[in-house]
Amino acid sequence: SRASLIQRFPGRTGRRGVETPYTLELQKCYRAGTCLDTHIGFVTSRQLIEEPMRKELKVIIVPGAYFTKEGVFKKLTAFTRKGGTLVVMPTSFVADEYNRRRDYLKELGVEIVTEVVPKYLAAKARQGVKMPGSEYDFIQGPIAKTIVQEEPTATIAWKARGTKPASTLTGRGIQQKIKLHGRSAVLATYEDGSPAVLAKKLGKGEVIYVAMQLEQDSVADLLDWVYDRAGLDRPVRVRDRAGRRIPGLESRTVPYEQGFLTYLYNMTERTVVARLHPKRRLRSIDDLTYARTNKPTDTFEVGPYDFYVLKLNP
Repeated sequence: SRASLIQRFPGRTGRRGVETPYTLELQKCYRAGTCLDTHIGFVTSRQLIEEPMRKELKVIIVPGAYFTKEGVFKKLTAFTRKGGTLVVMPTSFVADEYNRRRDYLKELGVEIVTEVVPKYLAAKARQGVKMPGSEYDFIQGPIAKTIVQEEPTATIAWKARGTKPASTLTGRGIQQKIKLHGRSAVLATYEDGSPAVLAKKLGKGEVIYVAMQLEQDSVADLLDWVYDRAGLDRPVRVRDRAGRRIPGLESRTVPYEQGFLTYLYNMTERTVVARLHPKRRLRSIDDLTYARTNKPTDTFEVGPYDFYVLKLNP
């Protein structure tokens, strides 16, 4: 989001001084997505407006894009109406590129009643080229009643029937109390029973609206569920020995010759044991990293910052 990238972070801490609320959420969503056995990339505002939408694109994640051009919002909703899935993280779709308040969220059936924001987001931004970074600095006043806390946290319970990403998701950061308009399905709630994650049909597609920023592992849990719901084809899933997703293990599988190529990259400082769960039965696995063939072996020990490139032969 070009409009959201230009805002400067209002805080003074060295750790966050060169980042923005948007880039922090962008990094979190991207890192969570790399560990879900499928490709994740970027689509820019200009691409949305000027280029045709790729047919293979199934899901678009909006990671706290506070400022959004009207044309970009229209393209995102058009993508959804044609059958795509739009995942919206807070705080998104509030103002246009000139910091004028817009009613984008009305089309998604969402009204923000209250926002609880971390203290570092409520600091006053300087005037001029430094764009506002919180509701306190909004040119037309707060978007809703705003409460400042050191670091808002919440336990979000999954309520929807059927498969679920986890029994609970951990919220940390901006927390919204929202009112729903029109028909929406509440997927998860806060401790007081108010909606925290909802699904709304839009044409042939669906909007997943998340009312609170989540910890990275919970973002991964939620996106994993969304990808299954959206019908993404993931020919190989990578799990630990207990069948659980491995946080920090990047994985992706692509077609190659008559089989597949899978890479594993451990982005953590601990050794992990990864087991491949392919949809098709495999005849052998060629370890291209160390030039060996593992006929019966589908389990690999991946050291800190180590990687494997594997050829899967059905």
